[in-house]
Amino acid sequence: MQFNCLLFTEKGNYYTTEKYDFINNDTIIFKDVFPEQEDEISSNSGFIGYFMVGEDDGSISYIRRFLKADFRKKKFLKTLYVDFISDEVRDLYGDHIEIISKHIGLRNTISSFNNLIKTKDVLANYDYWIDNISKTLPGKNRDAISSRITKFVNLYLIRIYERLYGKNIDLLIEHESAITYKILEKSIMQKTL
Repeated sequence: MQFNCLLFTEKGNYYTTEKYDFINNDTIIFKDVFPEQEDEISSNSGFIGYFMVGEDDGSISYIRRFLKADFRKKKFLKTLYVDFISDEVRDLYGDHIEIISKHIGLRNTISSFNNLIKTKDVLANYDYWIDNISKTLPGKNRDAISSRITKFVNLYLIRIYERLYGKNIDLLIEHESAITYKILEKSIMQKTL
């Protein structure tokens, strides 16, 4: 997985960075950003950040955040943010997520499963769905990875679809990129928190 960020200032300038760390669930520290435009980012200004992750299968997921500058010192910028997607989606993260992302793609799995939910016949079509999504995997790994996918989609169905989104599949499909990003983002948060 490759994480990066594209930041847009109020003046319309933009910058990219891969160097950022989380202090907690609402604070990000950017390193080596805006060195020549220090006066453009002050404690009064806000800007938009597009946080993106590219998975091994080529799919890209992102989340848009409004960032508020909190502290600025030379090449160091501390920002605060609030997400519209609940932090509870990060609870789905585990070793199964890394495996799914590497072999099939988490975004691909979530999108495909959302389509299965939309059919309103998950139980009847699940075996066909899991066989179809795992058909490209080598035979020796297929069962192990399929069981990890099953673990993930069960958690996803109960915690995200039923509890957080109140069975609103259209809203869930609309937010699937941001949900995927926040789940995958947990891997970099674990390294810095």
